[in-house]
Amino acid sequence: GPNTIRDYDCTIAVRQADGDLDTTGFNSSGSKPATVVMAANSVKGRLHVSFSTSKNDKCISGDISSDNKILVCGHVDTASEDENVGIARVTPTGALDTTFGGDGKVTVHWNGDDICRALRLQPDGKIIIGGTTNNQGASGDAFVARYNTDGTIDTSFSSDGIHTFDTGENHRDLLMDLQIQSDGKIVAGGYIDSPRDGWVARLNTDGTMDTSFGGGDGVVTTQFGTNDHIQSLAIAADGKILAGGWTDGFGTGDDFLVAKFTTAGAIDTTFGGGDGFSAVDLGQHSMGTAGNDDIAYGIDISPVTGSVMLAGRTHVSGLNYNFSMATFLNSTGPAAGYTVSETTRTVSETGTTETFTVVLDSQPSGDVVFDVSASDTGEATVDKSTLTFTNGNWNTPQTVTVTGIDDSIDDGDQSSTVTVAVNDGSTADNNFDSLAD
Repeated sequence: GPNTIRDYDCTIAVRQADGDLDTTGFNSSGSKPATVVMAANSVKGRLHVSFSTSKNDKCISGDISSDNKILVCGHVDTASEDENVGIARVTPTGALDTTFGGDGKVTVHWNGDDICRALRLQPDGKIIIGGTTNNQGASGDAFVARYNTDGTIDTSFSSDGIHTFDTGENHRDLLMDLQIQSDGKIVAGGYIDSPRDGWVARLNTDGTMDTSFGGGDGVVTTQFGTNDHIQSLAIAADGKILAGGWTDGFGTGDDFLVAKFTTAGAIDTTFGGGDGFSAVDLGQHSMGTAGNDDIAYGIDISPVTGSVMLAGRTHVSGLNYNFSMATFLNSTGPAAGYTVSETTRTVSETGTTETFTVVLDSQPSGDVVFDVSASDTGEATVDKSTLTFTNGNWNTPQTVTVTGIDDSIDDGDQSSTVTVAVNDGSTADNNFDSLAD
């Protein structure tokens, strides 16, 4: 019934490439805590991690180590209705890893209510977690902590293993995501409970705030709309930071939000309409109903195009929501370019042929058209005058054949230049316009 007291467990599931649960490779024995009433066959492919036997255990974030072990973090309800941080590590086959914390689990209590919402692994295997301490308090602070691979707190990080910080409003700071830069610095993001501002922060590798970031205190806050929620982060190849979530204040309910920051923590005005962000009501783009709430929880960057992708949900009506995605153009992807396979080819007046190929170096946002021509068609000709690459065939080389021409003149060796040039007027992706012939 609706008033039944339940004991929720953290659940880890592993799926095969086809989407089915991996019932033969992950927890194939159907092991489960005593509090789980499901049949053993029903839990195969999943592992229920029970931090407590009578209270709720919730996992929010996770990562996979280089040896394919799975780490998760979240929070554990206590008898006093507080929340403690919970971290667990599981073997690739779906058993608790007893080399971590003695039984595969670690719980920690710092300040009243502590919730872990993000977990990332350093290249050396150490574990970075982040969330909110004193989470139920009006002035709870964000925290970032580091653990050793055996589950002990790493006291070389911020002197005691944990760094807490206020983002400047002295209100509850909800840390929602973490990312680790290539230089080891830690980027955190989230929002302030009131006023509802977004924020991004950066910490040094030793757990201190990076004062070269943001306003000199390691933090930058945002209010693109009336209420900003930064929910997830991604770091582009050029080191710039993309933040995804949602905002309102534009007369269309909650809208998908994506914002971009420079490596120094300033809003990147080359993104969006010159203001560093884009807010989108999906209902105005044939996805749901205009004005309904659109909330993005995840962000990623396409490794091919550099486009930014947001995923979340769109409100339909009542308790009915649809899964939703949106893609935003971005300038952090691979540079526009193309490769010609040969620089010289030799043909004779007897009509011999040689070939070369052309291929794009990165996926375009629209068609890219090349003009192909020979400077002296009395000496050599090409079999194609244009090459067209789309975002579907961009990585398939296209072949041009060069044929020698008999001009009935004994003029010895002659040169004819074959030019491959971007046709600016016919090319839809303007990033290719400036390329040299």
